[in-house]
Amino acid sequence: WFGTEGGATRFDWGTWRTFTTTEGLAGNEVKAVVQDSTGGVWCATTEGVSRFAGDTWTTFRVADGLAADRVAAACVDAAGHIWFGTSGGGVSRFDGTGWTTFTTADGLASNWVVSVCEGDAGQMWFGTQAGVSFYDGVQWRTYTTADGLAANTTPNIRRDSRGNLWFGTWASAITRFDG
Repeated sequence: WFGTEGGATRFDWGTWRTFTTTEGLAGNEVKAVVQDSTGGVWCATTEGVSRFAGDTWTTFRVADGLAADRVAAACVDAAGHIWFGTSGGGVSRFDGTGWTTFTTADGLASNWVVSVCEGDAGQMWFGTQAGVSFYDGVQWRTYTTADGLAANTTPNIRRDSRGNLWFGTWASAITRFDG
């Protein structure tokens, strides 16, 4: 699966197929694609989130519990929850039946979340426009340039095989965090 500015594209044994709003995708600008434990494919778009299962799309928007329709990032955690970073609404977590939203009121650095990554112990990391927020399931902590982050806007977070976190920033620099 590939997210593009023209829909979600699937490569299946030599065949390419693109899905757009015509087929039921929430929006044609796909920012992230993740797969859940049941094989469902989730596409984060600028018009909501859509899940593809079998041959049908199910779309979720603000009216369904999503924090904001413009979604920039997605991540499936080890427990099977799907996390969505939104533009202006904070973070939404889908547990398979319902939605939970986290915002600056809960401890998130900014409601503009541009990346999401699970740490090696199940904690969640969120790249925002005001720093990187860490959530261990109970408490929040934010890291900024004052803590050594190269820049506060962090559109990419990746975890390596040793548990290090790598933060790609808009300062044309990366920061490694070893815990």
